[in-house]
Amino acid sequence: PPRSVRALSPEPGALARTLARDPSADPKPEPTPHTPGARRPSPDPRPSPRAGVRGPGPGVAAARLHGAPAASAGTRTLSPAPGRRALDALDPAPWPWHPRPAPERSAAGRWPARRGAMDGDEIPEEEFRAVSLLLEHARSEEIDKRLQACKQLERIARALGAERTREELIPFMEQGADDEEEILVAIAEQIAKLAAFLAPHGGAEGLLLPLESFAQIEEGGVRAAVVAAVAAVAETFDVAKTREHLYPMVTRLGAKEWLPCRLTASCLLPIGCAELTPAQRAEYLGLFLSLCGDDAVMVRRMAASNFGSFVRAAAAAAAPGSAELSELKAKVLPQFKALGGDEMDSVRIHICEAAVSLAEGLDRAAVVEQVLPVAVQLSREGKWRVRWSTAVHLPALCAAVGPDTADNTLVPAGTALLNDPEAEVRAAAVANAGALLKTLGRAAAAEAVLPNLLGLAEDPSTHVRLALGTCLSGLAPALGASATAEHLLPVLLALLRDEETDVRLAVLGSLEPLQEVLGVRLLGDSILPSVLGLTTDAKWRVRLAVVSALPLLARQLASDKFTPEILDICMKMLVDPVFSIRKATVDLLAEIIGVCTTSGSTTAAAWVLDRLKQMAEEPAYEPRLTAAMALEALCKPNPKVDEVDPVDLRTDAVPPLLKLARDPIPNVRIAVARALGYVFGAGVGRGLGLDGGLKNSQESDDGMEDIDDMEGIQDCLGRLASDGDPDVVYFAKKALNTKEAGEA
Repeated sequence: PPRSVRALSPEPGALARTLARDPSADPKPEPTPHTPGARRPSPDPRPSPRAGVRGPGPGVAAARLHGAPAASAGTRTLSPAPGRRALDALDPAPWPWHPRPAPERSAAGRWPARRGAMDGDEIPEEEFRAVSLLLEHARSEEIDKRLQACKQLERIARALGAERTREELIPFMEQGADDEEEILVAIAEQIAKLAAFLAPHGGAEGLLLPLESFAQIEEGGVRAAVVAAVAAVAETFDVAKTREHLYPMVTRLGAKEWLPCRLTASCLLPIGCAELTPAQRAEYLGLFLSLCGDDAVMVRRMAASNFGSFVRAAAAAAAPGSAELSELKAKVLPQFKALGGDEMDSVRIHICEAAVSLAEGLDRAAVVEQVLPVAVQLSREGKWRVRWSTAVHLPALCAAVGPDTADNTLVPAGTALLNDPEAEVRAAAVANAGALLKTLGRAAAAEAVLPNLLGLAEDPSTHVRLALGTCLSGLAPALGASATAEHLLPVLLALLRDEETDVRLAVLGSLEPLQEVLGVRLLGDSILPSVLGLTTDAKWRVRLAVVSALPLLARQLASDKFTPEILDICMKMLVDPVFSIRKATVDLLAEIIGVCTTSGSTTAAAWVLDRLKQMAEEPAYEPRLTAAMALEALCKPNPKVDEVDPVDLRTDAVPPLLKLARDPIPNVRIAVARALGYVFGAGVGRGLGLDGGLKNSQESDDGMEDIDDMEGIQDCLGRLASDGDPDVVYFAKKALNTKEAGEA
């Protein structure tokens, strides 16, 4: 068919017209005689417009948009005029085809504001030029520039206005269906945003035209973006527009022989299904069933993946007990069985997920008789991927049918999956065991599932034990305190001593649910000794995980009995040979002190400061550096420190900092300078008032002498400001500037 030629010109409506001009027919300029010795005229620095683009656009779809027949073939460009004329693309006045003088600059040397095409809004000059540059990039031959422009189509549309977006920008997007994949994805993503912009002004249905063109692309990423964009556009439709515009587009795509069209239609059928008429839904159902039985495996697989969502939408639209619902069940259930027995496992892998939707949308009798047998059969499937999918969706299916039905039919299938010969299937079954146990209840879980689950603690596969260590603590609320202490706790302690590092890390990261069930005393007596043993683990990642779990342990176990042990672990990690562990402990030290203090400990902060003072006097430089970093962390403004009493904590940190300021190691002196800068910034400490300046009185509110300590801090920072190390000088001067700013 003939292709239309369009140009995004400064004149409104010019994009809808045809440029069928033959460049060879243009009159040739006569040569200018050259006088010897005279300067030749410089060539025009403006770039010439690109002749043609990557491909012509579909004129038929554009004709549908404008209600006019398709124009003859030709070439299109984004802008018929080069250079300066593209900067006036936002001027709503009709733009003659010949050039016109550029507008005069203002006295300040700025271009005057342009008026947009909607409501006469003034467009700032910066926005005007930025959008004009995007228009130039949209016609560039460089992919990066076109991609940059396409990612800001919403910005261009808001500058052009709703009318010019409908008449010019949408046809231009439609013509780019032969562009690169990433550009088409960007356009589809922007169309989803343009729907909300155009909906209040009308014309959002025109966005379906470029999406229908993109739906025929072979790349799956483009089709996925199209489906998301169609869903966004359909949300702005009322019932009439859904029936008038969305329904014909989906049926056209589903009836085409081109494979990508049918693949896209399989995903689009659930969208807007509830707003159609019964006759249209019946046609949708026939189209969907034909796609489920398509000869192409890819189409059947896509239809199977959307089987549940389509049935759920169609069942929700049908009235309860109506003939439409009866017809839906009569046609859908046989097709569900057929897909469950499909020869390709890539199709069968989606059927258990569809069974969940059927169980939620259909009556109980039909589900028990025709849906559950298919799910049980899939749990015994010869292909491990199908069994893996069944293990993933089995808890949701149990929740949909209820515990009474699940106990008789699905629990044996779940138990069999826990003992599957494939490690991937067992790991998936273990990871979803928590949801299964919550559905079944304590009695059925303890009798049927729990023995098989706990037996996997000695599974030869690391993945299975890792999944068990991750989910085991989450089973405690479903089992209760007695069963947790009797069955789960021994297995957890065994997994904490597992030979694989990842298993021990998984257990350490999932201890929080146990405290609510077991209580502080029982949990501390059982878990804390095992955690203490992990502080000497040969794997540094395990020791780092212990440090990461310390705030959680402090919240769960903080009491007069366990707080000293938790703080002792902190001090032990501060002298670890691995710097990452020392740094992680320093970062969490303030939080741990805050948790312990909030839980009732009155000596946590003082105990930590005493230990840091001892570290500051060590002959080796690493403990001194760690002590300086820890004191800096305690002086740093932090909500978790403020829970402790920032004045006391930071003022007590000043004396060891003043002593460390004379350390021979520059890194230690840098930490001291930063810490004193935080003290000045917070406006606390001996010798600083709460307003950050010197106090007039000789005593602070707590009766301590202020001026002497303040003079000592100032002398210390002044000495560091003249240090021989430039980094020390930088942070010292920064601290002094902070103090001066506070006084000002």
